Amino acid sequence: MVADMRSGTEPSGVQDAGQNVFVQGDTGDIVTDNGGPGWSVGAGQLPPTQITLFGRSPRTGSNANFTDSVDVRSTARQAIVPCSVQSVTDDHCFNRGSSYAEGTRLTGLHLFARDMAGREYANFYAMYQLNVAP
Repeated sequence: MVADMRSGTEPSGVQDAGQNVFVQGDTGDIVTDNGGPGWSVGAGQLPPTQITLFGRSPRTGSNANFTDSVDVRSTARQAIVPCSVQSVTDDHCFNRGSSYAEGTRLTGLHLFARDMAGREYANFYAMYQLNVAP
């Protein structure tokens, strides 16, 4: 999944370099490009039980952020994170439905798990380019 995310990011030298940009009607599928599992779980590791997408509104110059989440079974290895309208002015959902609007930018992906003792584990993938100064 990480390779698929990288291949879909905005290139260097453009606004929002490193971010994924949704096209009209994207459904927030967390799978590989060929429909395979979106994540794997190694032996002895906890599987994620919540997936969260972080992003920004498609409006040019807007700093409106969103957070969309879905709970998944521990046996799941792919998910669909539906768009969720979060305010009256929120425009990141296409026609205020469960798919994403054209130009919505994905800035992060969070995989979350909690063990029986209540300890929390997370993998977070940030999708933006860092410009390192010489």
